[in-house]
Amino acid sequence: MESQSTILYELVCCAEWIQEKEEAIQFPSISTCTSGVFSYVNPTAFFRNKPLSPSETAVWINSLGPPWQYAVTSDGKIIAVLQDTILETRSSKDNFVSVLGKSHVPKDEFPNFRKMAWSKDSSLLAVSFTNGLIVVFDIMASQMCSVRRFETVIPSEGPKIPFSIDYSLAGMFFVDERLKKTPYCSEVISVDRRGCVKSFRQTSTDEMEFHHEASFKQYYPSEVTDVQYSESHKIILVAGNLIQDSNSQVPNWRHGITAWRLLLDSPYYRILFAVDGENFKMDAKRLWKIAFMLTSSTSLEHESILKMSFSPNGNQMAAIHVSGAISIWQLPSLKLIFIWPLKSLFQYNVSNPRFNCKWRNFFNQSQTRPMDPLIFHPYDVNWWSDESIIVSRVNGCLTLIPVCDCPSKNLLGDSPELFESAVRTSPRYEKNFFALESEIRYKGDSSENYTVVEANLRGSWVKNLTQEALFWVTDMERFRPPRKNKKKLPTWIQSYRIFTVRNITPQELFYRKIEQEEYGEAIDLAKIYKLDADLVYQRQWTKTPVSVHSIKDFLAKITKRNWVLRECLDRVPDTIDAARELLQFGLKGTDLTVAVLISQGKDKGKFILWAPDDLDIAKEEYLSLVDVNNAEVIRLLRYRKRFLHFIDMLNTYELIVGGPRVVEENYNSKSYGALRSRNTVESAIEMARSCDTNGLKILLTNHWNDISLHYMDIISSFPETWSPHDYKDFLPEINENENVVLWPDVESKDMDWCEAFLLKADTSFNQTYAENSEVTREEVYVWYYRRIQEIESLSGIINYALDLGLLGLERNVLELQSLVHDLQTLETLVYEVQIENMTLGKLKVLSYLERIQLLLSKSTDESFVSDFRYYVLPFVSNCEDNEEGSSYTLLNEYMTSLCSSDLSLVLKIFEASKRSDFDPLIPDLKDLMLLAHNCIYKCENFEQTENVMAILGCLPERGFEKKSPSMENLHHLIDNLEVHFSTVQLLQKYFVHLTVESIKQVSRNEDKASIEDFLVNICRSASRMHPPLKINDWKILLYDILELRKKLFNKFEMERSFEIYVTGLLKSGSSEIIKLAKNFLEKSPSANDSNLSQKSRNISEYSASFSLYLHIIPYEQGLDMIIDSAQMYFDSSSNYSDPDMELCKICLNLVENPKEPRVAFMFDLMDAVKLMNKDFRLNILPHAVRICEDKMNLIHQAIQKSKGGYKKIQQLLKLVLFLHIEGMSMEEAESIVLEMAGNTAMLNGDMKLGIQICHTIMAREYPTGWAIFTNLAKFQSDTPIMDADTNSSFINYALLICPDSEILTVLNVKYLIEIDSLESRLQDLTPSDSSALDAIKLRIKRLRTLYTTN
Repeated sequence: MESQSTILYELVCCAEWIQEKEEAIQFPSISTCTSGVFSYVNPTAFFRNKPLSPSETAVWINSLGPPWQYAVTSDGKIIAVLQDTILETRSSKDNFVSVLGKSHVPKDEFPNFRKMAWSKDSSLLAVSFTNGLIVVFDIMASQMCSVRRFETVIPSEGPKIPFSIDYSLAGMFFVDERLKKTPYCSEVISVDRRGCVKSFRQTSTDEMEFHHEASFKQYYPSEVTDVQYSESHKIILVAGNLIQDSNSQVPNWRHGITAWRLLLDSPYYRILFAVDGENFKMDAKRLWKIAFMLTSSTSLEHESILKMSFSPNGNQMAAIHVSGAISIWQLPSLKLIFIWPLKSLFQYNVSNPRFNCKWRNFFNQSQTRPMDPLIFHPYDVNWWSDESIIVSRVNGCLTLIPVCDCPSKNLLGDSPELFESAVRTSPRYEKNFFALESEIRYKGDSSENYTVVEANLRGSWVKNLTQEALFWVTDMERFRPPRKNKKKLPTWIQSYRIFTVRNITPQELFYRKIEQEEYGEAIDLAKIYKLDADLVYQRQWTKTPVSVHSIKDFLAKITKRNWVLRECLDRVPDTIDAARELLQFGLKGTDLTVAVLISQGKDKGKFILWAPDDLDIAKEEYLSLVDVNNAEVIRLLRYRKRFLHFIDMLNTYELIVGGPRVVEENYNSKSYGALRSRNTVESAIEMARSCDTNGLKILLTNHWNDISLHYMDIISSFPETWSPHDYKDFLPEINENENVVLWPDVESKDMDWCEAFLLKADTSFNQTYAENSEVTREEVYVWYYRRIQEIESLSGIINYALDLGLLGLERNVLELQSLVHDLQTLETLVYEVQIENMTLGKLKVLSYLERIQLLLSKSTDESFVSDFRYYVLPFVSNCEDNEEGSSYTLLNEYMTSLCSSDLSLVLKIFEASKRSDFDPLIPDLKDLMLLAHNCIYKCENFEQTENVMAILGCLPERGFEKKSPSMENLHHLIDNLEVHFSTVQLLQKYFVHLTVESIKQVSRNEDKASIEDFLVNICRSASRMHPPLKINDWKILLYDILELRKKLFNKFEMERSFEIYVTGLLKSGSSEIIKLAKNFLEKSPSANDSNLSQKSRNISEYSASFSLYLHIIPYEQGLDMIIDSAQMYFDSSSNYSDPDMELCKICLNLVENPKEPRVAFMFDLMDAVKLMNKDFRLNILPHAVRICEDKMNLIHQAIQKSKGGYKKIQQLLKLVLFLHIEGMSMEEAESIVLEMAGNTAMLNGDMKLGIQICHTIMAREYPTGWAIFTNLAKFQSDTPIMDADTNSSFINYALLICPDSEILTVLNVKYLIEIDSLESRLQDLTPSDSSALDAIKLRIKRLRTLYTTN
């Protein structure tokens, strides 16, 4: 066992709790911990000059540890931490960092004496308190149940009875239930310090009940210090002050250890091994012996055991004795194997400078000489393995001792592990065990935190006691003790930590030392265990700022070539000297000789700062030795290329920041790192974005080969919000030879030897040195065009976009002319007109007309001319430059768009374009006249007469300019315009509102129907005027119509003009005007000779001035016009009393021949309407009567819908006569009317009228109405309406005129009538044979039934 080697371990803090509180310093009072009357400084012990008793020592040692407790499950997966008032559980899944469960527990007066125990299956946790309470929790720290070992007595009055640690437990553990009566197998056995045993059995998931109790007090009358249960041997080991004979030679008895076996029934526990009961019999002699031993503290009692712990295999037990000795026992025989006194233990008296126990600190401060005999005493013991134990001491030292005869080695190393206080340890689980420490320190200056108790301790205890006694007896002021100056209570910061001491491998410890920055120890471990020392230097290098010294001290000692080269490339020093040195250092490691060694396989991957030059050959031969196909060689070449690039960038950066003189002051590692880490093109783009023109010029000059392909993209990166004049030196231009000039040529640099190899080996690298493709003129124009659009769209600053366009024009990019014109228009719109949200994209979508409208959108009547001059004319001029002839087109389009409703704005333009003005708006006379012509024709507002006259007045007269055919044509157009305009004025008298354009179109139209519609429209409008036109006005209308025909429609027939005029007279709606039409109509068909026509003119009501124009319309044509007008009035009437009906009559009376068929027909229609309206009360429109095709339907309506209409036979016959029913004679119509009236009378039950109608039909022999005859013949009533002869004649006439299909029906009716007649005759007779009469009646009844059914 002595050959065991030192283990490697690491100490990891799993959890830490920090508490801050204010309290007075209170020393632990043994009087509160024991049942005796001894104070903290025992007077008897003081006078006897003896050490503390074993019981006091045990209590004192236990109170020195952390007041918190913890317990670990058997598999080490869950740990429960019992704090002051909180219970926490934590899991090993996250290395016990997070809390698995938490619960509150009652506060204990003596927290150091609480106990914790896990069940065998780790599902339950029992926690005991010094007041006798035992609480059971689950794995989530949720309380399951609680039991009490004894009842607490709290008096109703008086002070509360304090508890003592005598009731605290010496041991508590779970065992399998011995009886197996319930499905729950947990039993909790608890043993207090007095030796009282109580067992509780689980009865359900949340309930436990008392099972039994026993006592070990017979064997341990003084105190039980520890109780442990051995699961492997099923025995209970009890340690304490075992009272026995002094000559006992049994080791376990001598040291106070007994073993007990569990029984199923009372007394439930039996001591193992043969024990003489007489030795423990309590007689008088025995009691005196016990009392003497308690007061004398014999040496055997100093050998009693305080703490026991079982080995992992359960066959050994380690124990701590009161004297400080540690013993090893064999189980279950309790054979003593080893016992090591305190002073024989290895490193037992090593001091701990970190030890800061609060009680011991202040106790030592109160003495002139520290009194601490127990500071090296073992506090806790556990097993690391079956061959070594874990020992923690009161002063916070932790050692790992091998189990051997004379342990002289600490397996943890040369020195113990030091903690802040005595630590509670646990057995080893897998590779680690747990340790709980408590750190207590002041907050602030400790010299100001002494309390009253401390002041008392500094003085003489006897003197103070005597002075207090004298003052109490004499009550004299001279004996009054000094007043206690109350000071503020000190603030304590108490920290609790749980550590895991884990066994690790050398590699793990090596990495741990590196993480903890213990580099010296890490290098020693690397030397001892032959580990990679480069890791230490790498960590030192990464943790140290780069300097010349750090390069020599750390980086130069690293042997890994690729790692060193990457560090040289990746790290950016804080000073330029260090940066240059680091790059040069890395560049040396990529020398040609290194490439040769790599090609020959002699490098072994190590960083070689310089290679031995022992080949003595030329450089060209060196180059031939380089293996380009070797991947490591290619990697080295790429590293070298990057070093060269970084050195070039460092030189460039030096120029950018101001040159060598100020580079040290202006050097910035971040900016330099960003410059070199980015691609050269990216750096140039970034400079352009940050408006660093000086840096960009330096970059272009030194690195043109890398940038030239992306030059256009770089200058596109200048901010859109930056004026193009500030970077105009970078803008491309086209010289006189039509060549594109980007940037002055720069001499290329000499290639390094590595670049030649890379050109051969790497095709992607070849692209860097590809020849620059020439930029064409088209590409330059596209760039300007796109960049201008970007500036305008992204920034909205139109001035900058326009400036760039003008600069492009200055540089001979003439294709930008159109875009510049658009920008100028946009500038005017945004800055002068102040149009919001207007962009170049929106402007391009707009037509030229819409642009002009926007330019003048905010103009007022007063500013219209000036705005037109300064906004529109420049725009039109630009358009003229782009496209010839567009000036007039745009002006015409815009001005005509203004004229649709109002000519006032256009009039301002023409007034400002007069020849008398110094600077006319429209200087060209041709354009002026055409624009005036088009504007007037475009106007649709008939109320613009004054404006039209004013516009015409602005035009030049004939002879003002030089004669030319084109001007003559223009004057001719203006003349036509004046004619058309005068026509519009003429038509306005009759409220005919037509535009000049519409007059123009009508005059050009040769369609006769269109002209007729035009003239008819005039006559109709005149007839609808209010107030109505008088006779003279209608005469003037004729003159106007003839004048229009002469000026506009000279090809239109004069006769047709008169017909239209007369039609207007007839349809004027005035009786006087209608009668005026008689002068134009021929009186009769025979009046056709010219003499009669001339005579008609002489007697005309028209004046002599019109006599030449009068035209007599032929009779037939005039008759058609009269009938048409009469029908119009007839159709427009609502009834016979309507005034239009009178106008209809007036029109018809114009015909002197009243027998004219069409005239007579119209009068008959009016009479028919009169009958229907007045006699039959039918509201039928005259128009409906006239157009009705089935006139008999009107007769039917008169009979059906008029009340009593069927009785008005004569009126119905008149109505038939007036309606002129086509295709039907009067007799046929009369028969139909009689039949309809008869049927209606039968429906209404008017039999008398029906009989009259039947007589009329029979008298006139009409073949209609057979149904009426039949119904009257078979009608029966109480009072007959007609005699039998009449009845017979009706049925016979019905049989004569009925259709063939109805003959059988009429015959049945006839037979029924005859049967009725027969019955009546039989009733008048008195037959002699009644039976024969009955037979006849029966026969008649059957016949009636037969004919009735048929």
